[in-house]
Amino acid sequence: MPGESIAEYGIAFFAVGGLIYLFAQTISLWFQRGEKANIAETVAAVTEVIENNTEALNRLENMIGVTLSRQEAKLDELVAYARREKCL
Repeated sequence: MPGESIAEYGIAFFAVGGLIYLFAQTISLWFQRGEKANIAETVAAVTEVIENNTEALNRLENMIGVTLSRQEAKLDELVAYARREKCL
């Protein structure tokens, strides 16, 4: 299904974007050490990004599992059909 693949790419895009944000926040915190960095806000933001990425990756995993199950069912139907035709 084209809609499912677009959704998978969208979820993967946001997961990768979140990882990039996490990396940028870590670098920003590292450079702000001399400028009284607000560590509590940064830690809260990083925690939120990690939680969102975990949820996005779990959804992607579920979508892939459903897609694989559908493909396996279709292959089973095709094999059964081929066996029936061969026997006739």
